[in-house]
Amino acid sequence: MWRTIERDEVPDILYHYCCVDTFMKIIENKTIRLSNIFKMNDSSEVKHVLEYLSSDMLIKKYRKTPFEFKHGELKNEFAFDKVIYEIKRKVENFISYIACFSKTDDDLGQWRAYGDDGKGVMIGFDGKKLFDFAQSNHSSFKLVDVSYSVEDCKRFIEINVVDEILKALKSAVKNGPYTYEMMVIINIIDYLEAVLLTAVQFKHEAFIGEHEWRLCLVDTQINKTYSEWCLKHKDDKVYDNFLLKGMAFKYNGERIISYFDLCFTPDLIKCLTIGPRSKILKDDIDFEMLLKINGFNNGSIEKSNIPYTG
Repeated sequence: MWRTIERDEVPDILYHYCCVDTFMKIIENKTIRLSNIFKMNDSSEVKHVLEYLSSDMLIKKYRKTPFEFKHGELKNEFAFDKVIYEIKRKVENFISYIACFSKTDDDLGQWRAYGDDGKGVMIGFDGKKLFDFAQSNHSSFKLVDVSYSVEDCKRFIEINVVDEILKALKSAVKNGPYTYEMMVIINIIDYLEAVLLTAVQFKHEAFIGEHEWRLCLVDTQINKTYSEWCLKHKDDKVYDNFLLKGMAFKYNGERIISYFDLCFTPDLIKCLTIGPRSKILKDDIDFEMLLKINGFNNGSIEKSNIPYTG
């Protein structure tokens, strides 16, 4: 379900655009933040992949090996629309955590969107080291190249989702207090847990200009009670030269957002670029001391080449 990526496909540098305040926190704390994907800039994250799930897809597969089932008052293939509706509603209970990067250096669109309208900083992280980290801990992390292709989304649904839904419909039986209809949805969500986690590889085509790569924390979906799940992720965990701190929360002025901080060593940062509208000078003494005192001594520091004044 995860697309295979070879090491030589990973850019040497993956860029993260941010405001100066965030840049300073990253430098001082030496952390990459993995945030709840459903509270990021694209409100359709993960859910948009399921928009390509249609009853026609299910009917096509179902008619090859039909079986009897009923969902509410609807029988067999006539029930697919209702089943799909309930799946899309239930996906709200899934959470994935990601950190976002771009393969594009000094991009005006991303300065505007993420770099405080050109007044921020672009941090260049070592892409190969991030890949090696994710590969050595692949049961917990993945580094992925985001696809914006509608056709890729449709293939993903046809190959990974349709069969799981039909399997759940075929195997569901009434279980104690749970009706057959409830068990269908419970089974589908169980079957789709791993599948929907990998849907973070896709993003709406409107964001294609971002050329995004993502570091994904893959062991964090909520398919248990909240108390069990939170207990599992409240403590720090060590991964090679990285430390994943326990779950934390922030308020962004509108919503409470859960996140994880991944602590790294200073050599993960290869370069810095100061935004085109920033008044920070790369040879400013305080800027230099900020970097040196936090262990950043070897990476290059540049000023953006974009003639942008806002």
